[in-house]
Amino acid sequence: MKLSRSRFYCKPKSQSPERMEAEADLRDRIEAICLEYTRYGYRRVTHELRHRGCHVNHKKVLRLMRESDLLCRVRRRRVKPTDSRHRFPRYPNLIKGMVISRLNQVWLSDITYILPLEGRASFTWRRYWTLIPGR
Repeated sequence: MKLSRSRFYCKPKSQSPERMEAEADLRDRIEAICLEYTRYGYRRVTHELRHRGCHVNHKKVLRLMRESDLLCRVRRRRVKPTDSRHRFPRYPNLIKGMVISRLNQVWLSDITYILPLEGRASFTWRRYWTLIPGR
């Protein structure tokens, strides 16, 4: 035989009818909580089950909710674009039409907002001090 010793002695896990019935009962309780509180995740469902007298591990609740597709969908926040109608003064472009003839004659900076897929928005700040001919 070409089986390892551990595989030869391994017994497949079969659930007893009592355990399957208890899991089905727990799944029904979880479904009832998810229907009552649609925005609850597995942590709140576990807390609610414990509040109702059913002490169960959070990992089991998570597994059952995944199998039953009961995990709540995360709402993505809509990112608002920059408000151009703000109350602050707009400053004119002082280097427009200026002929740049030497290094370090004009310094400028740029703030760029980077919007990640998850988490917070961040920005980078860049400084320019190179010679920009023709601007």
